[in-house]
Amino acid sequence: MKGCLIIIFSFFVGTSATHAQKREQQDCISLYDSTFKQKIYVWVDKMPQYGEGTTDILTYFSAHFHELKDPDNFQGSIKMEFIVTEKGALKGPKIMNKAPGEITVMEKEALKIFSTMPRWKPGTCKGKAVPVKMQLPIVF
Repeated sequence: MKGCLIIIFSFFVGTSATHAQKREQQDCISLYDSTFKQKIYVWVDKMPQYGEGTTDILTYFSAHFHELKDPDNFQGSIKMEFIVTEKGALKGPKIMNKAPGEITVMEKEALKIFSTMPRWKPGTCKGKAVPVKMQLPIVF
């Protein structure tokens, strides 16, 4: 199954890649999150990272994803959203643009995996660890 499961990851925070060169010159951007009752950043100097990067996320996810009955005949994508806290813990994982009653078995498994992931390296703003909202599309 691991050989058949191909996951393509890309992080984005709702801003264009063309602004990457200006990133160091801009201030970090945060919004107040009423669910968590705190300021959550969406643009920081250094984004959170799991292990050494995308390859480590792929390895962890592939090792723990067990819901594919026939991986050769499955195609799809899951759009995850979660917060990496200032201590690197994952908080509030959810499937983007879906109500709880609309979540599929595959999406439930993805949520379960994200809920059990080890800590990440937190994102930083001006050298200080801050909570960062992440969006992670997973394509099978």
